[in-house]
Amino acid sequence: MKVYIVGEDDATREIIKRVLTYCSNDFEIISELPARGGQIKQQILNFNTLSLTFPVILLIDLDEKDCAPTLIRQFFSDSIKNNHFIFNIVIDEAEAWLMADRTNFSKFFKVPIEKIPFPKKIRNKKEFYLEMDFPYKSSYYMVNQIIPNSRVKEFKDQMIPQNGAKKGKEYNSALTPFIRKQWDIDNARLNSDSLNRMINRIEKLITSNKQ
Repeated sequence: MKVYIVGEDDATREIIKRVLTYCSNDFEIISELPARGGQIKQQILNFNTLSLTFPVILLIDLDEKDCAPTLIRQFFSDSIKNNHFIFNIVIDEAEAWLMADRTNFSKFFKVPIEKIPFPKKIRNKKEFYLEMDFPYKSSYYMVNQIIPNSRVKEFKDQMIPQNGAKKGKEYNSALTPFIRKQWDIDNARLNSDSLNRMINRIEKLITSNKQ
């Protein structure tokens, strides 16, 4: 199945590709469409129209927004989302999905597993859902509270921010090998309902394409 993918940065797009591979070996990516959060909102209707030709798989961070349904309403306004526009929202950032595989994240980056927070059941208006629990944005928590405990100097040099930056200069380069080779999605989806929902949407897309 040919698809377009949309992600805010290199790591996010790698996560999309890894999840697609997890679901099926039959995906062919036509193009990767990089776009920051604000650009995604501006282009959302274009992506929606594009999905009428080939499916579009988008992944965006929830960040500080109130909830995923509110964010979707803000993006689409009065427009109707097409069935082949697979719109996915990470709670809270894509990095949370990576650390949801606590065991392999700890092994790969050589950090004590107890430094990685546990998931937590969170209640919204309708139900409970399970997500990783960070005191602030997961990417910042990773580079400020977890990676400094790594036994590998290279990871510290790549990922820990310097001179007022938010992330290290080679942050995405350090994450990419983990995403491609070590990230166990079976482990991660047990600790993140938002990841599990993305998998379910893609599996539904695969099923509909076979009919």
